[in-house]
Amino acid sequence: MYTDKEIYENIFRMQRMYLSLEEQQKIINSRIAFLGVGGIGSSAFEAILRNGFSHLNLTEKDKYELNNYRQLYMTTSTVGKSKGVVALQRALEINPYATINFYEGGLNSNNAHQIFKGVDLIIQEADTVVSSVIANYWGDKLRIPVIHGSREFWLNSHELTVDIKDYRRDDIHYKIDCKELEKSFGIPTKLSEQLILTIEGQENSEKIEKEVQDINREFRRKSILQKLDSADSGTLKKFTDNKDLDYIRKVKDKYPLLFDKQRVAPEQVMIMGAMVAMVAKKVILNKNFKKPIFDTFIENS
Repeated sequence: MYTDKEIYENIFRMQRMYLSLEEQQKIINSRIAFLGVGGIGSSAFEAILRNGFSHLNLTEKDKYELNNYRQLYMTTSTVGKSKGVVALQRALEINPYATINFYEGGLNSNNAHQIFKGVDLIIQEADTVVSSVIANYWGDKLRIPVIHGSREFWLNSHELTVDIKDYRRDDIHYKIDCKELEKSFGIPTKLSEQLILTIEGQENSEKIEKEVQDINREFRRKSILQKLDSADSGTLKKFTDNKDLDYIRKVKDKYPLLFDKQRVAPEQVMIMGAMVAMVAKKVILNKNFKKPIFDTFIENS
């Protein structure tokens, strides 16, 4: 068994040219709420651990399926297993001295305060609209930065972005915009208003989250079908890496329940995860900056 000194000595050995001892200690001592270890989340989680981050509150409620090949910890032996349990085991193999509080039921309005209290950063990679709303609500309330890696927009697969909301700043605040939720995600205003009450009341949000996800999934599917029906090849080429309409229709017919999610290659997911870890480190090491390092970091893949 290696000692904690040996572990951290070797984690930081290759970073000494650009990380001072004070910065290394800041990384080790910081606390991160990490939401979701699926596609982008698992790659970001791995990079976070290998950078020396050692205190995390981890949330994840899903299990591995065979179609999760883009996700770092998915193997034929992990299919059917909890993504969070697999990630936790991996984390302790990398650094047995890490302290990780695992919330197997995932993020919920009734456990959000417990998950976010005392953390220095929220990494939001849970693949639900409700998780994003809860994370930003509490980020604003507790003045904790929230970062999220994704595509620039879900219909554009090739503009990769890490969005930073630095709620430590006095001029940055979050307001749940019901009109925007309806426009961008298809969530009816009445349901968004119910979500707001659930979050503010710290009530169980599991039921409303499922309803929101079902609506959003169908909204995305219908949006793509409308683009197909109108032969909007310009938009669809961004979604499909320049495939023609006939090819897209064949994929849609073959995978009617999954075609709207088949848009990002494994290497893109890994790149996005690396970007999230890089931004997380910069945020932690600039805890007192007055201006954001950058509000949005974009790479063309």
